Amino acid sequence: MIKKTISIEIQGENKEIYLGFDDLKISIKYLKEKYNLQDNDDLINLFLTLISKLERQYSPSTIQIFNSEFVISPEHIITAFYHTYKAFNNKINISNQKNIEFLLYLSTKRQISNALNYFGIKIEDIDQDSSINIGYFIASYENNVNLIKRRIIEKLNAIEGISLITEKSLTKLQKIINFFNISINQLEIYFHSHEKEFISDNFLENNNLNDLYNICLEIILEKMVLLSLEKVSIE
Repeated sequence: MIKKTISIEIQGENKEIYLGFDDLKISIKYLKEKYNLQDNDDLINLFLTLISKLERQYSPSTIQIFNSEFVISPEHIITAFYHTYKAFNNKINISNQKNIEFLLYLSTKRQISNALNYFGIKIEDIDQDSSINIGYFIASYENNVNLIKRRIIEKLNAIEGISLITEKSLTKLQKIINFFNISINQLEIYFHSHEKEFISDNFLENNNLNDLYNICLEIILEKMVLLSLEKVSIE
């Protein structure tokens, strides 16, 4: 599990918040048999019920289960949560639930349906006898991160798998670039701003992978800031 402690100013007082997140592997077949689930909607409701129960039990906390396919790095998740709390503190939140607002910032989208479409757990196209990766995110004032994680693992009979959040590959990066509509022109501008050469021809193959990841992260974080400013201007 990736852990981080951040300090957020709320009503003039600094609050320490403990974060924990990573990927877990679950068996769809096992869950459907264990909980007598009839279809994929029942499975999604199992996730939602678990989140709601744990947030009440370990209040105040924010918990989300999500698709980590388009998460570029741990900083992506940490910053999305930071903006989520600022949005609620400044009363510019779109959703009345922090865990949904978190998905909005993760996706940099204003529409909840768009955020759920890409960062929600997708079951329909998956072999029902297979195991799938799910991302989990936990934020707690009381440092209950490890305890909440254990409850999630117990309920879903999950195991800790390979982390998609920290994975770096050309295939993953291409998906992220497509999802966040990052253009070659943007990449070139950001590369030059960091005094780095950018090769536009076959750019994924011909530029340093770490540089591409760092620049794409910078663009995504800027999109989060723009989302916050957009919400303020609407208010």
